[in-house]
Amino acid sequence: MEIKELIDKVRNETFIPPLELSEYKLRLSAEYGYLSEQLSNILKEKPGIWLEIRQREGVKSDKIADTLWEASEFGKKETELKIQLKSIEKLSSAISSRLQMYETEARLSR
Repeated sequence: MEIKELIDKVRNETFIPPLELSEYKLRLSAEYGYLSEQLSNILKEKPGIWLEIRQREGVKSDKIADTLWEASEFGKKETELKIQLKSIEKLSSAISSRLQMYETEARLSR
């Protein structure tokens, strides 16, 4: 299940069984690790590419170099990965909250 589908499911369904939520959280954790590794690889290359941008383009301003970086394929991918990671963090937190709610309800109903 894609992250967008999972977001829609969590947003729109009033009840998702705890076991299913736990499975989603596990998948999200794995996806988070995978995307973090991709972001790490980009961030390792960023300083060298950033300097290359400054030298190749004859840019003296850090702000302009940052803008050129953000417009590059690596820069766009960095931004995309950061947004995806933030989305996963929020979704995982929402799932944890719902799991805690189910646990509390179960405890109180005993």
